[in-house]
Parts: sequence; structure tokens; C-alpha cells
Amino acid sequence: MFKRMNKNFSFAANEEIKFIYPDHSRILFYKSEYLNLRKELIIDNFYILNEAENRVDGHIQFEHADDNRISISHGTFGSLIMIGNSGYSLIYEFFLFIIDFYKQASVRSVIIRHYAGFYDPVNSPVIETSLMHLGFNITLCDINHHLKIKNSLFSDHINKMELRQLKKCIEAGLEVRQAKGNEAGKIYDIMTEFRTQKNIPITFSKDDFANSLEKMPENYTLFYVHDKQGEVIAATLMVRINDRVLYYFFPSDNPRRSSYSPMIMLMDGIFSYAKEHHYQYIDLGISSKNNTPQKGLIQFKENIGGLASVRLTFQLDIP
Repeated sequence: MFKRMNKNFSFAANEEIKFIYPDHSRILFYKSEYLNLRKELIIDNFYILNEAENRVDGHIQFEHADDNRISISHGTFGSLIMIGNSGYSLIYEFFLFIIDFYKQASVRSVIIRHYAGFYDPVNSPVIETSLMHLGFNITLCDINHHLKIKNSLFSDHINKMELRQLKKCIEAGLEVRQAKGNEAGKIYDIMTEFRTQKNIPITFSKDDFANSLEKMPENYTLFYVHDKQGEVIAATLMVRINDRVLYYFFPSDNPRRSSYSPMIMLMDGIFSYAKEHHYQYIDLGISSKNNTPQKGLIQFKENIGGLASVRLTFQLDIP
């Protein structure tokens, strides 16, 4: 389905696109390699096409979930990814095009899990405003935190208490490592044991964990902290969302070694990695659960220099 907006732009739904799609603009959750790991999903693709530049200027995906469409449930977020700054009118009309498409398909509701504002400071507020003007309601308002990577050290950004903990880790001989492929299964078991001990949900299966690292090694990197005896005491999976953002995912640490705060050591290593590979941000993820802020988690993230923003979920019920 195509619709021409004006002489420069048109919209497309579930059509083969021959326009240029700049690699730097793609996010992990919309990549074919990522979707191939989840072949059971039925996906709708909507595009803003820049006719003048022969380029995809916007892209959003929706999963089928009975009579609902969700953008997206299988990833951290899903929303309209914009290449340029196209303005309110185009974005508003594009979402109206999507709503009309789903009205014809007798879809019951449309849910959009928007990203935190730092991903796109120019377009994000325009997207949010457009959705609200079209009748979408905010169903979730999550607190999100991120680190901005600068030409500095991680230790320059953390408070005095966390700095003492980092020095304690270094003095105790703790080290940060990137896991090798044959270490992943063992470390996953350790991570899930730690999370179980702390009553933290296991949100990533062992098969998904292994498949992600094996089939998309450029997007998934496993970091861990070990002590002098080689015991793994903290780990996390870092996910390359795009060429600007690394996402901090599935963190785990040994509750019996909490006096060292090994996650501080882990973040120091990840910050150095991000700076070396020219990332601009580390997305620390949401710090709320069911619309309720998690004060301890917020305090930790802000103690290590995390900047707060909002991650909204929108829903439109279609009559």
C-alpha cells in the first residue's frame, strides 16, 4: 500500500522498498538478522520515503498480537526511526496513514513503545506530540537513564562513594574481561544464579542468549568481572543498538560480594570499551517497574553519572 504525501514524500506499508536505507540509521530490533532469530513473529513495516533523495527517511515496525499491533514487544523499544528532521506535519500524517491502514484491517489497538529522548532529541518530542494529538494515550511512563560518553574517564563522572568502591575493586585485583564464545554458557548459568538469589526475573532464555552471541556477534558482547582466583562475580550483556548507542542488558552480580560493588568495576570497563569504539551513549535502561520508580536502582545509576530521561508507551484503541 502506497500513499503520496506531497511531491517529495510518500508512505508505504508492507511493500518491497528499493530506496536507500542508510546503515547508520538502522536499529538492531529492525534488522533482518535479528528478526530471523524470531521467525514466529508476523511483522508489518511502514516507511516514509523521500522521493527527492531516493531514501528511506522513516521506519517503524509492528508485531501482530491477536487483534493488536505492538511496536515492539520482542526488543527494548520500538518506535518511528527518523533519518532526517522532517517536521510535525509529515510525522503526523504518517501516523494517520498507519491508523487508517489498521482501521481497514479491523485491528483493535495500536501500541508504540517509544525510545528515550536522547536517541533523537529533535524528532522524539515531535513524535510524542503527534501521537497525543492523534488520540494515543500514555499507558506507561518509565524513568530511563543513560551515560554520555565523553573524552574522559568513567571515574570522572561518578560520585565519591562509587569512586572509593572502584578503587577498592582495583586494589583487590578484580578485572574486567570480554567473554570468549566457549565461555557464554557457563557465564549465563552464573548470571541466572545471581539473579535468582536476588529475586530478579530471568528475562532472557539460555537459547536466546547463545543464539544472539553466536549469530550476531557484532551486536552482542558479554562482559564479566572476575577476582584473583578467576571466579566470575559480575556480568552483563552489552547490546549494540546502532553505531551511537550501547545498551546495558541482563546485568547480574554475586550478592555475596556486594561489599566490592563489582558492577562499578564492570561499568568502568564498559565505559572504556564504548569510548574506544566511538559510541556516544550507554543506555542503562529503565529504572521503574509497572510505572513505579525503583529508588535504589535510580540512585545507583545517578551515582555513576547516569542522566535521567523518560521512556513512554502509547496506545490507541481503534473504534
